[in-house]
Amino acid sequence: MSYPLARKFVASVIMTLIVGLVAAMDYPDPLPDFAHPHTPHYPWYQPVNAATSRPILIIRGGFTDVPWPAAKDDAWIGRRYFGGYPSVRDYFVQSSGGRVDFTRARESSGVHDDGIVTVDYGLTLAQWNELTDEQMMRHGVNVADPLVDYSAFDRNGDRRLGQDEVVIVILQAVPSDTGGYTGECGASRDVFPGPALDGMDLNGRTNIWANSAVNQITLDHEMVHAAFGLYRDFHGYPIHGFDVMGNTCSENEWYVELGSWHKTHLGWAKPTIVTRDGYYSVPAWDTGNTAFLLYDPDRGTDDYLLIENRWRRLGTYDADVQDNGLAVWRVDESQYYNNAPDAYPIKLQGPCPDYSCTYHAWDASDPNTPQREMTGP
Repeated sequence: MSYPLARKFVASVIMTLIVGLVAAMDYPDPLPDFAHPHTPHYPWYQPVNAATSRPILIIRGGFTDVPWPAAKDDAWIGRRYFGGYPSVRDYFVQSSGGRVDFTRARESSGVHDDGIVTVDYGLTLAQWNELTDEQMMRHGVNVADPLVDYSAFDRNGDRRLGQDEVVIVILQAVPSDTGGYTGECGASRDVFPGPALDGMDLNGRTNIWANSAVNQITLDHEMVHAAFGLYRDFHGYPIHGFDVMGNTCSENEWYVELGSWHKTHLGWAKPTIVTRDGYYSVPAWDTGNTAFLLYDPDRGTDDYLLIENRWRRLGTYDADVQDNGLAVWRVDESQYYNNAPDAYPIKLQGPCPDYSCTYHAWDASDPNTPQREMTGP
């Protein structure tokens, strides 16, 4: 099915979408829930978990030959994770519309209960790098154990630490911590099997790993994996700087929001399902998570379009979105578990079908955007 779309620039952060459905269609009543919470893509990737607030425990340390940088003390880390804009906590409070929050974990290192544990990993950097990622996660929680009562996070009493009970972050020093580190900057990895700590089973839970030179947006990216259970990265998809789950590693600090596909599945946005022709005003995405969804009932709920109005604005988490205008996402959920290189469950449908240009949104005020003229209100 084709979806004729036209756009008109109305104001700096409001655009108008014209929808012309090519044929009359019978839409079900009630309309489908495209978050499909009863059949989530992954167990933790669903609205109940995404509305569950929890503490963050940060374990940071250096090595016998590479100490943790003195300038990046607990106060600095605290601001990055728990401060105002731009921090990890603020990113998700804003992105979720206040549905989820993160607090400082209880611990007895330095300033007690500020959520930050300082350790010496007791290895050289070379010895650390010989470990697998999963072994690094295990070593980090083991070394921090004398300063943390892991049982304090066991909210449901099952003696296993779930992703909805605590987020654990393992931070390491790197020798080139000058803002120019270009190696792997962050990851989310399972904890290697090992002994229970404070009676708690941590085997297989997902922790965050990052280095001391990591940029802020990568911390946000990894939180979506570890806290909210998104296993699959969107690195290889044509999303072009419109979603935090793309590639975020960089020497620079930059910010971009989660897109409507993620927020729909997390219960943080409920797109308006378009069932009739008309003009629809589309506010800026960062002002209220407003999106529109187009689908053909005859094709089912796996195949649809999502439309957002993305706008670069300083002081927001879309400050560095790749382009201004309407972002049109083509979604094919039937391809979600297909790992073939050209199988995209989600991709941006921009003015350049081959993605050869740098403008990817539909903006009637942009002369680079073809077919930008329209008549109407």
